[in-house]
Amino acid sequence: RCLTEALDDIDPIVRCNAAGSLGCIGFSETPIEPLQSLFNDPDPTVRSAALYALTNLLNEERGRELVGEIIPLLNDEATTVRCHALILLGAVGHTDAVRPITENSLNDHDPLVRENGVLSLGAILGSDRASRKSRKIREQSPEPEKELQEWEKTVASANQLANPCVIELLRDEEHSVVRAATSTLQKINAGEDHGGSYASWRTWWDRVERQGALETHRTEQAPSTPETPSQAEPTPPEPPSLGPAPEGE
Repeated sequence: RCLTEALDDIDPIVRCNAAGSLGCIGFSETPIEPLQSLFNDPDPTVRSAALYALTNLLNEERGRELVGEIIPLLNDEATTVRCHALILLGAVGHTDAVRPITENSLNDHDPLVRENGVLSLGAILGSDRASRKSRKIREQSPEPEKELQEWEKTVASANQLANPCVIELLRDEEHSVVRAATSTLQKINAGEDHGGSYASWRTWWDRVERQGALETHRTEQAPSTPETPSQAEPTPPEPPSLGPAPEGE
């Protein structure tokens, strides 16, 4: 309670240390609202500390409602705030963050932000999180097959958006960004490993897009067949497999 009250202290150093301490303790019952209120703190070190604390306190369930509040911080004037916002979005793992990350963070002028943006995409779209999500749907959803199909489409759409943007960063002038891009591409694309070669990843992705366009065309052109009582029930979709589990931070 004392630490939570210290979040309102007049001294930014006290507010910063209070937020950081709450994050280090990581008590699951820590109230989120006082830390969220620090998103608008005038001191960037306090904003960064609040994001750091929430990274250790939030999971996908607790963090879902905060995604919309975190995303604007991707445009914060302070590099440390933008980086901590990306790390938090990766920890929460909600696919709503994919578009703003690809459109803003991957084009940031600071290489540290670009690197964290790429790593966050790997955390959000990596197979470890997808496997946990699929397992949870199967165990808890009243309509698991329907929900799994919707989840698979959501992830596929996010991958469609992320892949070409991450591939372009293989040409980044900063080696740390290239390494992060290579790692993320391997995590979100099961069975694919073209190292850090831009040409190889670009060729592979162009082929994937052509195949997808061809399948869409075939589906649109195929005549519809009326369903009859003798037709078998459709096979439930398999859970998504997006790549190796993301490395720990």
